[in-house]
Amino acid sequence: MRQKILISIIVFMLFPLTVDSFASTSGSINEVVGNENMQIYVISVEETAGPLSTKLVTLEVILKNIEPNPRAFNVFYVTVIDSNGNGNSASPMMGSVMPIRIPSDDILRGMLGFPLPNDVDASMLVWKEFDGSEIVIDLTKTKSPPDPLLKSEWVLSSNRGTVLSDGRTQLTVYDEFFNVSPPYYLVDISLKNLTSEVLHYGATFFFIKDNDGYMYPVDIGSFKLLKNPITRGKLNQGQEVRGELFFMLPNISSRIMLIYDEKIGDGSYFAVPEFSNYVMILIVSIGASLFLAKRLKIQSHTLNFRT
Repeated sequence: MRQKILISIIVFMLFPLTVDSFASTSGSINEVVGNENMQIYVISVEETAGPLSTKLVTLEVILKNIEPNPRAFNVFYVTVIDSNGNGNSASPMMGSVMPIRIPSDDILRGMLGFPLPNDVDASMLVWKEFDGSEIVIDLTKTKSPPDPLLKSEWVLSSNRGTVLSDGRTQLTVYDEFFNVSPPYYLVDISLKNLTSEVLHYGATFFFIKDNDGYMYPVDIGSFKLLKNPITRGKLNQGQEVRGELFFMLPNISSRIMLIYDEKIGDGSYFAVPEFSNYVMILIVSIGASLFLAKRLKIQSHTLNFRT
């Protein structure tokens, strides 16, 4: 009996249930909608007057990567179907969803902006990827009660002292600093070329993301204020560059995911911290199962001794 209970506990701990692990490919506002690759949660839809005879329809969304590998969300795959049945493409300049890869089981939160004629309404959001997979959200309906917001499975921790390598590039985080007022994040890092090829690097390959999914680019205007900023350049085999990166924040957070996406999708990719919550759960689960097994073994020996 004790062994059956132990096995059940271990299975539950090693394979925890998640409420947002499955979603339909069609739905409404405030509903988790998705497929085996990604999920979308539309939080709100707003309209503002635009120039001439147009208006801007803005959707606040949470996007979740449920593929096993990092992936980016390309806004050119998404359209809004208006009340006349016409498709309207998203404008990257009118939104805040960046085409930067995020890790598996992580989220990206931002705005999608669509210029529409004044005489039509937004009816459907269609996300159709290159492989033909399609997700459809009815923007005229709102689920009540709403589904819980999509959440990241990553537990963010201090980045200080992290060293990551993919055999091409080595990223080292020496130190980091959060300032409260004004809120900003300053990080001291280095990049090293581990290949025989010439490695090009740039500050614009770095981003930070908080646990709510908001992503922020490096503040290029800060270069002249830093003692040793990382800007851009190239590294020959074995060469290393060390310097600082500065990020402005709307509010302070004590936990930040630092993302390096070389060439914005074509090259080395690092997300700091390196491990997701699933890995931490696995480590804790194995430790807990070993502890329980040892304890049951001791209890068994004790009972045999008494008998």
